Amino acid sequence: MAENNHDYHVRGVDGAFLTINNTPVFFSEDWNAGIGGGLWSTGLAIARYLERHADEVAENLRRLSDLKYSSRGRDGGGDGGDDGGDDDENDDAVENENDDAYGRGISALELGSGHGFLSACLLALVASHHGIPLDELVVTDVDDHLDLVSRTLRANSHVWDRLNVLRAAVGGAARTSEEYRGGLLGTRRDMRRSSATRVLVAEHLWGEFDPADSYIMQSDKKYDFIFGSDVAYRNSLHGPLISSLVKFSHRHTLSLIGVTMTDTQPAFFELLTASGFRYEKLADHLLEREFRGGNFGIIAIQKR
Repeated sequence: MAENNHDYHVRGVDGAFLTINNTPVFFSEDWNAGIGGGLWSTGLAIARYLERHADEVAENLRRLSDLKYSSRGRDGGGDGGDDGGDDDENDDAVENENDDAYGRGISALELGSGHGFLSACLLALVASHHGIPLDELVVTDVDDHLDLVSRTLRANSHVWDRLNVLRAAVGGAARTSEEYRGGLLGTRRDMRRSSATRVLVAEHLWGEFDPADSYIMQSDKKYDFIFGSDVAYRNSLHGPLISSLVKFSHRHTLSLIGVTMTDTQPAFFELLTASGFRYEKLADHLLEREFRGGNFGIIAIQKR
């Protein structure tokens, strides 16, 4: 297990890309690594949204936890209600597992992370707000981008407790796992329960669900919060992306994705609706001025 040590003061940190509630987020673009190494406009739009509306986002995350477990209490398990198939049984098993192993917390999943920047922003938000029970964050992309993700997260070890980077098997080789220990800021002991944020970096190819090929397919786990940016800019991505949203969402899951509206065809939103989701574009005034005017959108998605 490797240690990450960063010597800085929370306020007025030199070299921070941005701060969320006075918690720094460190990030450097590396376009030499390919398209995943740069920060695209919608990624920055979401980051600025998290920065400027941190309190509101934190409250919504708390509500996800409250809703999840109040529904479980009413219905004797699961997330409460018919999901139109076998998902309820899976949800029951997953939430029981979460409660036993990680406490009564929520889990989050980033799809198509690229460089890990948005996950670092989410972790900074959670670390700087009291009482957000984020137990696990799974950060995914193709295997070639996992080094970029790991590099960014290790540069922000002040906002997580444990980091595991899981590498896919190549040829006849076994999967490998790199483990790091961070130093989470804040007073997590003051929360309503003891909690630690575990971060997993793993490969996931959208729409592919073979347990032999993907760590995150080793169980039928659902996630409470799913997010990503620049994930629907090609029509060929729509079906696989939405398949992953269907697979990893329970009925209360909130997904937040950033899109460039001119690149995201109406067919994407039509397929979302046909797949059982409802969606809403966040109001323009919630974005920074440079992202207003209709070119960029942050879309909130939930199952109907």
